[in-house]
Amino acid sequence: MNDMRHGLPILLALAGALTAGCATSPTLTTAERLELYRQHPGPPVLSFRLERSIGPTINWTPLGDQALAVWTTANRGHLLELRNRCSGMSMASNISLTNRMGQVTARFDSVLPRTATGFVPVGSGTCRIETVR
Repeated sequence: MNDMRHGLPILLALAGALTAGCATSPTLTTAERLELYRQHPGPPVLSFRLERSIGPTINWTPLGDQALAVWTTANRGHLLELRNRCSGMSMASNISLTNRMGQVTARFDSVLPRTATGFVPVGSGTCRIETVR
């Protein structure tokens, strides 16, 4: 029992050191994150369906000003690459996707960056979706 009491502080100190090491490790750059996302999706698809349950809020991760990942369910995500730079992405707190009856289609639909107040940032232009994977 004595060994257990003496070993516990050492184990806790080691766990703390490992956690601190993880917290200070370098993070991926935007380009590295985009490359990581590009390595794991399936082949391009023409479109995907928005689930009714996601409502107006879409879970998303910006991957620079020309790509983003969106999740339509907790287990289903899509990599969207845009036709041109989308300057509004850097200021967006959330996004909307244009769609036709819940179907988002590459080359036809767009990403609409939104600020916290709900407005599309001025000058963001049309952020047309080029590919979906």
